[in-house]
Amino acid sequence: MRQSPSSSRSCDQVGFDLGMPGSPELKRYALHEVYAASAADAAAADGFALALALRASTRPLVWIVESRRRTEAGSPYATGLKAWGLAPADVLLVRVRDAPALLAAAEETLRSGAAGVVVMSGWGEHRAHDLTASRRLSLSASEGATVAVLARAAAQPRPSAAETRWRVHPAPSTRLETVGDDRAPGRPAFHVALTRSRGGFRPREWIMEWDREQRSFVEPQAPGDLVSLPVGRPAGARAA
Repeated sequence: MRQSPSSSRSCDQVGFDLGMPGSPELKRYALHEVYAASAADAAAADGFALALALRASTRPLVWIVESRRRTEAGSPYATGLKAWGLAPADVLLVRVRDAPALLAAAEETLRSGAAGVVVMSGWGEHRAHDLTASRRLSLSASEGATVAVLARAAAQPRPSAAETRWRVHPAPSTRLETVGDDRAPGRPAFHVALTRSRGGFRPREWIMEWDREQRSFVEPQAPGDLVSLPVGRPAGARAA
């Protein structure tokens, strides 16, 4: 059932932030771009994009994944989504063939206003990712009162109408004292750089961890015990 954009705006007019001191307030109904620092960092880009989605809205989300992204970085699955703080019932997964299909599906979903957030996961360079496409996504996000998050890996930033642009790679996480197991991983950790903002925020970098219980980014605990970097798979993903 479609929710009207006006009813959604009445609940969610203000912006959102990362949940950390000093993090900028982000425009909600806009396009936000997340770039993996390298192709091997696709996992971190997807994880950060999903965390942004959870910060931005409590409504169900649509996650559109390009075919090659699934091949290179794995496919979402229920257990992994739960571990990230997402209820599988609140996620509609859409699989598409290529970049043009990714953008077309996202534009239609954004404009419909049926979801709180549309997350797009793409792979590689494609001429479809141009300034016009980003403007169409931005306009559709505004019209549909929906957040748009585009996560790209194995691609370089291009001219865009996105509200913000982020560069992400994994960081060592701090060991959780409450776990009681020296081999247990800590929270997912990211090295995040805000590289562009239409809101006037200056470029800045953070080391942050994702707290699924609070649905918030948090500052790492006191340095000392660090857990090795995660490798190979995004949050909520398994081998395709």
